Amino acid sequence: EEDGGAEASKSDDPSSDAYLGFATRYRHFSLRHVCVNLLDEDIQSGVHDPVVDARYSLLLFHKYRNSSVTQLRILRDGLHRAPVTPSFSSEKTPVVDGVCVSAAGYRYKRAARNIWRWYVARKKLILSQWQAEEEES
Repeated sequence: EEDGGAEASKSDDPSSDAYLGFATRYRHFSLRHVCVNLLDEDIQSGVHDPVVDARYSLLLFHKYRNSSVTQLRILRDGLHRAPVTPSFSSEKTPVVDGVCVSAAGYRYKRAARNIWRWYVARKKLILSQWQAEEEES
């Protein structure tokens, strides 16, 4: 009987997702978006640094860990309504851990494949020439 009462009170809660007016299920925010909107700091404006990401993740955790569910929902709703933060990869041609992550990088990916094919073919040619010289002597 108490479980039924708990269900009814959840649906009547004005801070529940049903009262938002937009879908929130399966929505995740980037760390950059959260930091820009909650801390007023752009943490990924230059080179990607996982240590900085970890530091700001812990800062956010410690700042909001004692917040109530209602306060966290208010913060989340503010993140939903905030303007879209451009992604790190859309601003420039970023390289993260040696990998180009922008759409513009695909041009270079094709060139790199051609260079790799040339390198492998050249390596095979040199190896076969070396083996031929070994057999002659």
